[in-house]
Amino acid sequence: MPGLKYRKQIDGVFEVLKTPFMSDYTFQELKESMGKQYGLTYEQMEQDIEEGVQHGFTPDFQLKLFKDLFESQLRK
Repeated sequence: MPGLKYRKQIDGVFEVLKTPFMSDYTFQELKESMGKQYGLTYEQMEQDIEEGVQHGFTPDFQLKLFKDLFESQLRK
């Protein structure tokens, strides 16, 4: 996916979903499944991050918010 401005942050979102025992193949399957089921694609996430930037939130801040939210849900 060349040309993605926020590739690092998008990869960071997906990394939150990866578990230590998950193979690269399984991780790729998870990303594809998330894309199909929830529209969580690189292109859509790129647009979402850009919208956040337009509202004054840096891409790294948005990634931190996602990670914090995801981790807080795991603790419940």
